Amino acid sequence: PCNAEGYTLAKMSRKARERWSASCQANWPCKVCERDFTEVCPKGWSNVAGTMECNPSTAYDGPCKGGADFSEYNVAMLKKWSAACRAYWKCK
Repeated sequence: PCNAEGYTLAKMSRKARERWSASCQANWPCKVCERDFTEVCPKGWSNVAGTMECNPSTAYDGPCKGGADFSEYNVAMLKKWSAACRAYWKCK
């Protein structure tokens, strides 16, 4: 539904790219990587020293606003939390 003129997607915010993608019915392939769950916190989150607790940065715009304590989490639980909270560990 979008015309053939070029777009500078790199300069768009993530939200703007999402809107563009939805309105133009254009999708990007998923990036596939194996996440490094040996790190205590997701990328961009800070660790509370000496604990397994992590706090989001001020730039985080996902649904999980508070900190998280991962001390009782296994890898399956970390994957589920990561997807639900849109906070991802670095790729290996």
